[in-house]
Amino acid sequence: MPRSGIHGHVPNPPNGYSFTRFLVFIMSEGTDYNFTTNVAPAWRVILGDGCPDYESSWFPVMDDPNALYGYGTIDMPLSA
Repeated sequence: MPRSGIHGHVPNPPNGYSFTRFLVFIMSEGTDYNFTTNVAPAWRVILGDGCPDYESSWFPVMDDPNALYGYGTIDMPLSA
């Protein structure tokens, strides 16, 4: 199943954290979003030290047993 998301490196994690990578993707599968005027309403966020595992049967995960999983929202549209 196609998924839209972003992954990358965390150059300066907040004090008290040691993760080095992040993975975020929209949670609203099957819906097309126009990112020039809108932002997806809900995002899954994963922080850790592993690499993305896109072969997971449920959703992309990070191959780090200590990864932090959470959710996020963005309530305002992007400015043009």
